[in-house]
Amino acid sequence: MASFKSDTRDVKIALIGMTGTGKSTFINAMGHLGKDKDSHYPSGSKRPPPLISSAGADSCTRETSSLDAEFDDGRPVKFIDTPGLGDSGPGDNGESQDTINVRNMIAHLKKEEYVNCFAIVFNGQSPRLDAGTKDMISLFSQCFGPDFLGNAVMVFSRWSQSEESIEDRNDAAIEAGYSSAEQMVTEQFDAIFKKEFNYTGRPIPKLFIDSNCGIKGKAGPGLDHFLKCTSQFTSFAYALSVFKVDKTKAEKTKLDKMKDYMKELQDANKKKEKEFKEQREAWQADAEKARKQHNDKMDELNDKMSKMDLENNQKLAKMEEDKDAQEKQYAALRVEMRESKARAIQLTKDMKDEKDKAERARLEAERDREAARAEQLRAQNALHAAQAAAAQNVGGGGRGYYGGMDYQQNFPQMPQFNQGENNPLMHTSSNREERRRNYSQMGEKGTRVYVKNKYNDAQGRTGKKY
Repeated sequence: MASFKSDTRDVKIALIGMTGTGKSTFINAMGHLGKDKDSHYPSGSKRPPPLISSAGADSCTRETSSLDAEFDDGRPVKFIDTPGLGDSGPGDNGESQDTINVRNMIAHLKKEEYVNCFAIVFNGQSPRLDAGTKDMISLFSQCFGPDFLGNAVMVFSRWSQSEESIEDRNDAAIEAGYSSAEQMVTEQFDAIFKKEFNYTGRPIPKLFIDSNCGIKGKAGPGLDHFLKCTSQFTSFAYALSVFKVDKTKAEKTKLDKMKDYMKELQDANKKKEKEFKEQREAWQADAEKARKQHNDKMDELNDKMSKMDLENNQKLAKMEEDKDAQEKQYAALRVEMRESKARAIQLTKDMKDEKDKAERARLEAERDREAARAEQLRAQNALHAAQAAAAQNVGGGGRGYYGGMDYQQNFPQMPQFNQGENNPLMHTSSNREERRRNYSQMGEKGTRVYVKNKYNDAQGRTGKKY
């Protein structure tokens, strides 16, 4: 929200924080709220009664309220006390009590129209930004806008001023590398706000105070420190610009947002479940229809299969009968083939015997013919010899019938053959072709015969005489 400089002396300070951090106690101390009913400020204004506060972590403030008071210097101030956050218990309408408190606080602040200072109160006994505190800062940033931190002051209450407490805090800070506990908390919180909330504005003032010292009013270092803190806080509050809150929008806590998100998811889930149920019912109807159609189709197919099985069985029976008949035919054929084979073997054997017998007869006939030819040849040789002798006797001196030519020249002596194994004419099959050649060379001139064989040279002269 936009900030502007206040044109009034009234300063409005809203105290926010977690439950049990000491917001009400801080107001009682800063506003010097009296315990007596007739107590008045120096200006004459009646002091309001003190707010009920708790020494523990329980919250005593249930509703947001405004309280008019005065500072020590007499300047008026309006404190706005808010319920502490961190109460996750359920409210009246199912929301958390924190969301209800924030809604009531925003409604109350809108009536105030503006705020000068947001005093964010932390428990100084445990100055840490835990998850709940971070969620609180994020929630206020969503409600007021991130600029509200420019009008904020961090108040660390219950910052005991006893010597023992101061010594313990400083010892821990020095051990962590800081010069004092105040420096340690300041630097740590500034770093967290910059990192977690992206805050880069002016340094947020820090006030370390023990409110009980102001309430008791006992002179001493504790009261002096309280008065010093009061002066600082007054200066902070009056130096800040006015922060408009009339258009602020209430936001739910992170827990309630998670609940809303879960409810949205549950509603969406229920819607999906309903759609799924309707779709499932439609699927089931379609599936039942398809199942019925499938069953009808299967029954039809089963009938066809039964008929086909019957036909196939009949065909198989016929095939078995045909197979038996064929087996019988094959058996008969095999017997017939064996008998035919035996007959063929016997016929082949008989034919071979007949062939051998014919061959022996042929060979005997051939030998007879060769013997006859040899006998004929011997007769011709004898005839030729007789003719040659006769020619010598008639011609005289070896000349005669052939015009005075020498008989030995005209008729060389024919080779003589005996009946031995060397006679080529006695051979039958082995010299058949040679005998044909010899016979073809027999001359036609008178009774002259040339026989060319392995025992004669090319001119027919005898190479060897038998």
